[in-house]
Amino acid sequence: MKVVIIGGVAGGATAAARLRRLDEQAEIVVFERSGYVSYANCGLPYYIGGVIEAPESLTLQTPESFFDRFRVDMRVRHEVTALHPDRKTVSVKNLETGEEFEEGYDKLILSPGARPTQPRLPGVGLGKVFTLRTGDMVRHVPVEEILFFETASAPHHIFLHTPGSRMDFLGSLNELEYHQWDAYSRDGRLIIEIGDNETEVSVYGVDGMTWLSGEVLTPGEHTFDLPKGLFIVVSGDFARRVLVK
Repeated sequence: MKVVIIGGVAGGATAAARLRRLDEQAEIVVFERSGYVSYANCGLPYYIGGVIEAPESLTLQTPESFFDRFRVDMRVRHEVTALHPDRKTVSVKNLETGEEFEEGYDKLILSPGARPTQPRLPGVGLGKVFTLRTGDMVRHVPVEEILFFETASAPHHIFLHTPGSRMDFLGSLNELEYHQWDAYSRDGRLIIEIGDNETEVSVYGVDGMTWLSGEVLTPGEHTFDLPKGLFIVVSGDFARRVLVK
């Protein structure tokens, strides 16, 4: 039996390893579009921040090591461009050479992954807004360029939308001595979290009323009892809206 798996890393590589344990004789071929078989996802923020200097440190498996361990033909930099279930083949393009060919299969497993999303906010299409999901992407996200709002020169404020990896990013940025802050609502109160550095913060109501004016907050969590409503939390060039309810 020949099994073709589209997509490697967490899903496809795991399926291939499990399949090998269930069937020692099966021919298993994995097509992965990126250049990685498997890598440490949680380490990506630390590579961006310079805490991990060698990208090789993020690599958990190579095509060679994966074959030696599981006898799986792992072909990186290969993109599947079409499926032909009527004749049980897939069209494949070698992204290194440009060669195109068809590969046959008895069983097909789809594990193509997902596409990173961005919130529908003004400015999302700017050149200094980056997404991060794969090992290939990390090479194109220099931390000096991560800006949500343009500042004078070096970034003073960094906007993070990182579900699942938020603390990894903050930990990495702390190593770079960037200060960060966050504001949100919890239990009907306004919560402002300050990173490693003291930060000057102001809070305004949408009606123009000032609730906090240039107060320097120390690192840690600060709680404010405010009436229900929408507030603007400002620090330097960055502002955030928080709905207290």
